[in-house]
Amino acid sequence: MTPSRPLIVFGVLTIAFGGLWLLAQLQMLPDINWLWSGFLAVCGVLCFLAGGISRASVVMGLWFFAAAVTSVMRRTGSLTFEVEVPVLVIVLGCLLLLAAVMPPDKPRVVVVTQVPPPTA
Repeated sequence: MTPSRPLIVFGVLTIAFGGLWLLAQLQMLPDINWLWSGFLAVCGVLCFLAGGISRASVVMGLWFFAAAVTSVMRRTGSLTFEVEVPVLVIVLGCLLLLAAVMPPDKPRVVVVTQVPPPTA
């Protein structure tokens, strides 16, 4: 029996959520709004899960990860908003350059079968 990929992903995300929640309850994490940063990170993961690895998913997924990291850094005081936004613009530019040099995406083949017309 092969394991179900969505079930594995859901299990890993549940363990990560529980672990972060436990660390927050033990006051081992800074007191920040994890919901927003977590949402950004989950969007990054979903970009890869939904579209596989393609030019678009690399740009969007990695940018969402960068946004999650800079959001945490801003909320902990390591980064100001005035610095966060230009950093995200620079990251976006770098990711667009990366997408430009990546090999082209493989076309997805759709097989359409023709049904012969009924004969009378």
